[in-house]
Amino acid sequence: AAGAATELALELADGSHEAIITFENAAGVGPERIWEAYLGADQPTGVENLTAAIEGTTVTLTWDAPTSSLNGGAFDDAAVRYNVVRYPDEVVVATAVAETTLTDELPAKQRSTGVSIAIIAVPFENAQDVANKLVESNIKAIWNFTPYRIKVPRNIVLQNTSIYSDLAIMYNRMEANANNNNNTLNK
Repeated sequence: AAGAATELALELADGSHEAIITFENAAGVGPERIWEAYLGADQPTGVENLTAAIEGTTVTLTWDAPTSSLNGGAFDDAAVRYNVVRYPDEVVVATAVAETTLTDELPAKQRSTGVSIAIIAVPFENAQDVANKLVESNIKAIWNFTPYRIKVPRNIVLQNTSIYSDLAIMYNRMEANANNNNNTLNK
């Protein structure tokens, strides 16, 4: 009967599923409807808002727990655990951590890396924070590619480069080349 609910029992394994459903009566076949669903336990997405606070040689990482899953399925957020690996030495700092904060002590070889010049190319609202952390790590010079004019102590060499003005110059030169080529073709 028109408008009556129709049920079809299916046994489906965990994972992604899709079904195409059509209805038919004496007047013909109706349009296809697609049903898509992910059934069963799903994997949480990655952490969000990961930050590192550096104080001397101590690094404290904090992050927000994932609130969604990779496929839109269900996951038990109380069962989520985190593994933390420190790079570049690939040291496993912690495994199966339930908390969203972890403190680590930098090894001696990472305290003084021998790096003297750093390049900042981050969103402008993060530029000063990144610069402050670089100053704390005993960097000698900073090449700033953000539009934000960071402030550093006098003993730090600072070079501000405006990618935006360089892009404008390049665009103007391209326009001039196009005009020159058009003038040459029209003669």
